[in-house]
Amino acid sequence: MFEKALLKENPFRITPGVTVWAGRHDIKQWLESFIKTQMIVTPSRCAVIYGVWGSGKSHAALYFSSKNVYLKLSKAIKRPPPLFAVVPVPRAGAGVLYREIIYALGWDKIIRGLKKFMEKSRKAEEKIKMIAKGDPDVESTLIGLAKSADQRVRTLLMRYSLGKAKASDLRSLEKEGIYLATLLDEIPRMMNLLAAIFNTLTYSDPDIPNPVFSEVFLWLDECEAYLRDMPSRDTVQHLMFYRDIIDLVPSNLTILFNITTPTGGPEGVRSVFAVLGEAIMNRVGNRILDITPFSEEEALDYVVELINHEKYRPQEYKKRCPDEYYPFTKASLKYLIGYISKGKMGLTVRSLNDALSTIVEMAIHQGILKEAGKDRIKVDHIKRMIEELPIT
Repeated sequence: MFEKALLKENPFRITPGVTVWAGRHDIKQWLESFIKTQMIVTPSRCAVIYGVWGSGKSHAALYFSSKNVYLKLSKAIKRPPPLFAVVPVPRAGAGVLYREIIYALGWDKIIRGLKKFMEKSRKAEEKIKMIAKGDPDVESTLIGLAKSADQRVRTLLMRYSLGKAKASDLRSLEKEGIYLATLLDEIPRMMNLLAAIFNTLTYSDPDIPNPVFSEVFLWLDECEAYLRDMPSRDTVQHLMFYRDIIDLVPSNLTILFNITTPTGGPEGVRSVFAVLGEAIMNRVGNRILDITPFSEEEALDYVVELINHEKYRPQEYKKRCPDEYYPFTKASLKYLIGYISKGKMGLTVRSLNDALSTIVEMAIHQGILKEAGKDRIKVDHIKRMIEELPIT
């Protein structure tokens, strides 16, 4: 369908392809620099990314957590890869938050990471005992996950780690030589296990100079939920969870908070403080990124880069395009951008993508784009569509 616009697929989805970044190179550079720095330095830190609805915060999280992107960054600074988890804030208590973090990290990565750690030193078990800080259940869980080749045993340990085990599961594990004294049913004990996982996977010393992962990144999305649609009890539990996990993992953990605010600028910062509170913001410091709406010039650059990205427009298609604005003209794009800028949402990634997707698909449907590389969406076409369609 989109071949008539000399595009392999629709580039204007609500969220662009996770490995596609277009425009806003200042934001990309800030995040790249921050992520690289965190993979080099050891202190655990927090950061905030805020902006109006649809400004691209979720896409930033998905983009930088995609494997080919973070591997490229880690190779550039000659560091082991990071471990990334993007977690939409669950509308429930801290126990659910804990499980969502585990799910987002991925059991495969956790278990493979623990196995790699065991392979790095003959003293690996001793180091895990030290990391577990005298908690025999944490110690048995990590060593069991790392050493067991029995899928049934690993499944029981995973169930235990998620706080879903029963007394019968502990008895089954005991038969396999893995002794767990009590069920994992309290938030502080869940946090101790999670902290031990992080501290093991990022551990280094003269005996293990290169950790399995250089850094753990927890990227929390939709944090505005703490002010809008979560019971205050759950909100308090979550914020205490973030504060305490940073204390339990003083090195090699980065927590990023995505927060939608009514406005940007200083007013937006006040909204951020209202969401996260003083204890978390003290850990954030000045690591705050404001993703403001596009200027009209930035919006034009974004659209041009997006439609000409190799994912959507390979070289054989580019050769057939009369210019970089195709299937639009420069004038029609500028007209549409100017129109969107006056809307309620302003010029955000979401408002642009929503309008552009509608216009391109309708232009193909209405026969405006018949011959690829020749027919174009002009100002008059856009004016007519604006009158007929619910374009923001």
